[in-house]
Amino acid sequence: MAHDCQVRELDYFEKRYCKLNRICLSLIGLWPYSAPKKRFFRKLVVNGTFLVILIVQITSIITVDDFQLLMEVISNFVLYLTCVLMYYNSLFNMPKISQLLELIKQDWLEKENMKEFEIMKKYAKDGRMYSLMIIMLTYGLIFLVMSVSAIPYILDIYFPLNQTRFHTLPFSVELFIDTEKYYCLAFFIIFFTSSLSCIVVVGNYTLFAVLVYHICGMFCVVRNMLDDVVDVTKEYVYDRNTEDIAYAKIIRSIKYHKKTLEFDSIFNSSFEQGLSILLLKNSAFEYENIRETISSILNIIVNCGILYMKCHLGQKIIDHSVLIFDKTFDMPWYMLSKKSQMLLCFMMMRSLKPCYFVLANFFILSIKFSISVIQTTLSYAMVMYSLQ
Repeated sequence: MAHDCQVRELDYFEKRYCKLNRICLSLIGLWPYSAPKKRFFRKLVVNGTFLVILIVQITSIITVDDFQLLMEVISNFVLYLTCVLMYYNSLFNMPKISQLLELIKQDWLEKENMKEFEIMKKYAKDGRMYSLMIIMLTYGLIFLVMSVSAIPYILDIYFPLNQTRFHTLPFSVELFIDTEKYYCLAFFIIFFTSSLSCIVVVGNYTLFAVLVYHICGMFCVVRNMLDDVVDVTKEYVYDRNTEDIAYAKIIRSIKYHKKTLEFDSIFNSSFEQGLSILLLKNSAFEYENIRETISSILNIIVNCGILYMKCHLGQKIIDHSVLIFDKTFDMPWYMLSKKSQMLLCFMMMRSLKPCYFVLANFFILSIKFSISVIQTTLSYAMVMYSLQ
């Protein structure tokens, strides 16, 4: 009964700190705590939509004759394919994602009524704010792209001219219908598919952010546990009883550090995926077509933003794991017993190797990696521009 009461008290964790993740992942059938029937139906809708888009995109690539239009269609197809792979990566790793969420709930239950609980809440709030920022930026960009394309149509309704203004779609795609005659239908199709792709991206990245912040919180809790050992050595006369207390606290911190490393290992295996491709198109610098210019620039900004945000989160894991080594190094070794010193030596040796998020089993996500990718991309872009 007491345990059930605790679970009800901590229901706000799922409804508050993970509310944004729950909404986004529930809409595409990836929230593990949704009803099975609802989850199956939503996955059916998403898979059906992806299949239709895939057929239309491949048919467009085959049938388009204009080379410039072909490059734009391929560019949009690659972005769409990235979203699809991201969705199926999450779908394939749903058991691991469920395991991670259960570990978080278990961790919160164990830390309730302890001072470490406030640390977990702080990092959960930071993860929620980061998720909110991702959602606002993503849908803000989508709204901007859609608005630019819809302005001529809206002006025709409220401020008509002698002739109809030229209507353009937000993205270059062949829908095999007369887009001038059925502009609203074509616009709705693109809006629906773009929104679905955004939900996939947002759901994936916000969950990624929440899990990263939880890992950082766990490392912070380990440092707090080591601080408790320091407090014991300072506040009490160091005798056999104090030695046993310090030894027990060191064992507790080592066990939680091991739990953190296991959580990080599951996290790494759940989110390994390919990186979005940065596409630099000539149309991004052709000011004759304002829609193409804005769309291409936003394409570059979004890809750079996704790369930087993931590398920023990867860097946070590295920084927090390295701080464990610094904390063990600063311990008052001279006041600890031999067996306590031996335990801290093992912990320090493990902390020499920082934790990090590995992309495609090859690249380590960090700020240094993001800068090197952007520099390399710009170098290739300048070479291609000089060859024209």
